[in-house]
Amino acid sequence: MGQKVSIEDMYGFMAEGLDFSAEELTLLIPEYREKIGNERISEKVKEIDQEVIANIKNLPDYWKDNEAEPLEKWWWHLRKIKEGTYPAHLLPEYLREMYLKRS
Repeated sequence: MGQKVSIEDMYGFMAEGLDFSAEELTLLIPEYREKIGNERISEKVKEIDQEVIANIKNLPDYWKDNEAEPLEKWWWHLRKIKEGTYPAHLLPEYLREMYLKRS
């Protein structure tokens, strides 16, 4: 019997895929991050979030933000983050500095 994979593990796998800009992977990042939400973020999730921001330059050109989602859910607005138009004050503190340094 195999080991059970957590949502955090799957989110990490998706974030690692961002390096390769594979359509199937980048489209799933927000879905997995949504399942985690903003409550009780573990250190592992923070590290993965930082990986997403660090590799945002690799976001595919076809990516479209989900405008139906509130801006507080930054993971639905990766295009704005890539372009530097996302409101920095809405990012969690652990991502804000990274975002401001690259903008």
